[in-house]
Amino acid sequence: MATAKKLETLTQAQIDAQTEFKCLALDVSTATGPSNRELVIPAFKEIYKSLLNYNEPKYFVFVQSPMQANIILTMFANDTTDSHQTVTLENNDEFVKNIINSFDGEMKLNSSDFFSSEGCKSRVLYYYKYMRDVGGVRYQEKDNRILEAFETIVKNSGRYFLCDDTVIVCDRPSSIQIDSALLPDDSEYMVCEFSDGSKICSSFREY
Repeated sequence: MATAKKLETLTQAQIDAQTEFKCLALDVSTATGPSNRELVIPAFKEIYKSLLNYNEPKYFVFVQSPMQANIILTMFANDTTDSHQTVTLENNDEFVKNIINSFDGEMKLNSSDFFSSEGCKSRVLYYYKYMRDVGGVRYQEKDNRILEAFETIVKNSGRYFLCDDTVIVCDRPSSIQIDSALLPDDSEYMVCEFSDGSKICSSFREY
């Protein structure tokens, strides 16, 4: 991002606007539903080109959950036939179904980060939007394009995994349950259930 002028103080209006942006970030991070496939594809291409300075991805695999993404990534890591090059928007669901049904190995990616919630990305998004739209920080044209692409991705998909020529994109949860009674501190316990029946449980702290 472009070098920003340091903000020494905030006006009362700028302070008041923080609550609005925090609520927007919370709404996005707890959104549910399938990915908007057609909408996020050009956004990912923009991220590869403008942020990563990398060739645009050629292939996109859309899955129902991080669990399915884990299986897909594990299969791709052991695939010598480049089967990912056969996936299209039209055959995506059948392609994923065939891989899931044929998988009988051990998933390699089990870190908590892999199965974490979407709160971090939405906070980053709305921090930069707040600094631009409320704080008066000016970004270069390229940086604004990146921010717009990132916003499209965060608002229209769940977790995603960037590979050399392929992006694996998860749906958002089909439902989210938050229960503050399950943890001893001021955090809350969040249960995300996905359309394939898998669940992710994690602590959640509203900021």
